[in-house]
Amino acid sequence: METEDGATPRVVKLEPKTRTTLQAKALNFRRLWKQRKQELDITQKTAAERLGMTQGAFSQYLNGHTEMNEKAVLKLAKFLNVRPEEIDSSFKDKLVPALTPSPVDAVEITFLSSDAKSSIKKKYLPEVFKGHDASTITWIEVDQDISVLNNPAISSKEQRSIPKGSVLGCIDLDDIPYSYLSSAPRIYLEKSSKRKSYNISFSLSPPHHTAATLQILTVVSILFS
Repeated sequence: METEDGATPRVVKLEPKTRTTLQAKALNFRRLWKQRKQELDITQKTAAERLGMTQGAFSQYLNGHTEMNEKAVLKLAKFLNVRPEEIDSSFKDKLVPALTPSPVDAVEITFLSSDAKSSIKKKYLPEVFKGHDASTITWIEVDQDISVLNNPAISSKEQRSIPKGSVLGCIDLDDIPYSYLSSAPRIYLEKSSKRKSYNISFSLSPPHHTAATLQILTVVSILFS
């Protein structure tokens, strides 16, 4: 009998309460697996391969012969695209609560663009970040070059672009002060129910909402590739 990492587990005599918990998790897992394997059109062997374990180890979890710790529950739940609590009802109680995301910090300014010799000490936080914490920023990787100067009169070689592999830090349009949006042309990403990819535009004003619009983001930070 093998565990997830292929090692032979120690035979441990389970207390009645532990055995009941193990059986409950196995029962939940079997029910979810029966439902999801049809939807995913997948076998135990293929599932085990994708999870990085042997088919025997996978079967041990299904039959309640191997205890599912928190790591295993999370891994199996993620694979089946279900909540961990659907496998282990006490999952949330076993986790250490995460700390509240810290606010976006002000940056230290040490030089002025007009004076590279004199050091200054100043903290600055752009208006767009005020009142936001780090969790409100959505980071999106660019999987193709993005033009940010769409002018037909300029040759393609002279067009400025954000290269593939760069990462865009975005905030929901509804959370942005209007004064920030109207100050200069900006990059906008529109999420639509009619298309899989974001519709990316560079303009002085945000795109108009339509019936298909799910969300509009604007770029506030760029990590260039």
